[in-house]
Amino acid sequence: MTWFSSDHSEIAVAEESRDRYQKDLQKAGFPSVTTEIALAGPFYYAEAYHQQYLAKNPQG
Repeated sequence: MTWFSSDHSEIAVAEESRDRYQKDLQKAGFPSVTTEIALAGPFYYAEAYHQQYLAKNPQG
């Protein structure tokens, strides 16, 4: 699983959460968390014909 963040402060919070959860998993005998935490790249809106797709195609 990959978790993308918009800034470094979110990454720090996500990593801290992952590390705390990992400790609980390890105590219970589960394997390591394999989530990748990274900065998101640029965001691009989809083409206009994709916007509000289900409103335009209710049976989607």
